[in-house]
Amino acid sequence: MSGPRAYHQVPVAEVISETGDACSLVLAVPPELADAFAYRPGQFLTVRVPDGAGGSVARCYSLSSSPHTGDLPTITVKRIADGYASNWIADNVRPGDVLDLLPPAGTFSPQHTSVQWTAAAVRTCWEFGAADRPSALVEGCASLRDSIDRAVTAGWLQVAPP
Repeated sequence: MSGPRAYHQVPVAEVISETGDACSLVLAVPPELADAFAYRPGQFLTVRVPDGAGGSVARCYSLSSSPHTGDLPTITVKRIADGYASNWIADNVRPGDVLDLLPPAGTFSPQHTSVQWTAAAVRTCWEFGAADRPSALVEGCASLRDSIDRAVTAGWLQVAPP
């Protein structure tokens, strides 16, 4: 079994208000941490926030950006009633603040898979992509679509016709 993973300090480049109860944190990963923070679609980051009593709590948030588009890594946080970390993040984090983060983790990523595209699935993705202001869900869909396209191009994924 391996030892504890180390937290890293990562600045917040931008805070985007997605809805009344959700915000996205765009992260400015320092160049020296670029390899440690390289990620795959479906992974998450663990954020450590102060607990107000001299300690801390840690919560995991999915990466909502695409690792294939060149955009900065982004997590989206939805405020949860009585959720200590989500409320602390929504109320306190501003551009320029530094967060304590663990590198990306999680194995729920598209890899060697077969995908069946139906007319309804294609129409749904198109409708998501046509939105005036994509939400984190839409951007996540774009990330997944991007990953599928790259996997097909690389020959890792077989797409069955409808």
